[in-house]
Amino acid sequence: MSKFGKELIESAKEALAIAEGKMKPTRVFMPTEIDVAAIRNRMKLSQDKFAKRFGLSAATVRDWEQKRRRPDRIATYLLLTIDHAPETVERAIAKVMTDTHSTKRTPARASRSDSRLGFSRDARPVKPQTRAG
Repeated sequence: MSKFGKELIESAKEALAIAEGKMKPTRVFMPTEIDVAAIRNRMKLSQDKFAKRFGLSAATVRDWEQKRRRPDRIATYLLLTIDHAPETVERAIAKVMTDTHSTKRTPARASRSDSRLGFSRDARPVKPQTRAG
């Protein structure tokens, strides 16, 4: 039997073991296309309301729907979760927002290491400092 034939049989055995739950897949299939408009329409929300409800930018939602941009992997997983369990995502976002607003925090000063990494107190990039030698 050819090398290809052996690999094909081995792949079929692995697929059967995965289907029977005896083995976990080595890679998880990531959908290449996600229909953001269909998810939003099933929820009967405008682009702006959908974006606001799930902490997204309305412009980003528009770009995804008009195929100008594609959601990255994490955004795709968020959208899949929204599609299957929107209430869970809403509860999680509400909890984070409540926790964030209920805890009084004073802005921390940027340390030397923060500024060396390119971050300032207001999260804008800063010009790296050079040492005089």
